[in-house]
Amino acid sequence: MKNGPKSGIRRGYADSTGGQIHFLESGEGPPVVFLHMTADAASQWEGVLPLMARRGHRAIAFDIPGHGNSFRPPAEPDGPAYAGWVMEALASMGIERATLLGHHFGAIVGAWATVLHPARVTRFCAYGWPRHDEELRAKRRAMPGRVFDRAGAMVQDAWVRRWDMSGMLLPPGEPDRFSEALAIRTMIAKLQAGKTWNWAYHCIGHSDPIALAARIRCPVLLFAGPRDHNYQESIDAVGDFADARFVPMEWVGVDAPDEDADAFARIVDDFIRATPV
Repeated sequence: MKNGPKSGIRRGYADSTGGQIHFLESGEGPPVVFLHMTADAASQWEGVLPLMARRGHRAIAFDIPGHGNSFRPPAEPDGPAYAGWVMEALASMGIERATLLGHHFGAIVGAWATVLHPARVTRFCAYGWPRHDEELRAKRRAMPGRVFDRAGAMVQDAWVRRWDMSGMLLPPGEPDRFSEALAIRTMIAKLQAGKTWNWAYHCIGHSDPIALAARIRCPVLLFAGPRDHNYQESIDAVGDFADARFVPMEWVGVDAPDEDADAFARIVDDFIRATPV
């Protein structure tokens, strides 16, 4: 693994029984593992990792298998499979215990890892916890794959939809913070996920968030911004866990790690320091 740019981010690969898992890493200290949202990649956390490192943490972000530069599963995985690969990758890096943090889809993967490997997860954090009801989970289970054609309709549609999702619920007169650079980064991640981008949605749809929450016993942080479509769901979920708290972020939406990386890192660091294990 070679040193990264001035940001202090390093890149590497960790082994799992499925194949190699690509990761970004910054800092030294107690490990905090970041798991990205649907059809994204570890690059979602590029703004947060160095800030966590400055606070004394070893911050690691994985490309969940099927995304980014990690291996492509030969068949559609379920939540336990995704979680197992992540925990195998950590073990191959010499990490036996860590705080797990997931964003949307990544939160479901992190929850499965916490449920199935409770002795190895010290804390669980979820930004935008998808406490979906059965109707919405059924829609996630039915999410179709992408079709790539010569006209590039999927690319244009995904570009516009992603821009609109980021700007959702903006106050009147508030400028859209979704930049060209962010649009390019998220489009690269979508293209890397390829035709099977919907597998992540299927994982959400096949996972019962209330049942998962009931099996988690470690300290839990739920947080979200008011423009995130899982904001109210995150608030409603506090009572589903044995030991959870909700912390609101100001203004931000689905792109919170980019919109306010400082606040994001501060909230996570404060939670870790308030819950010694």
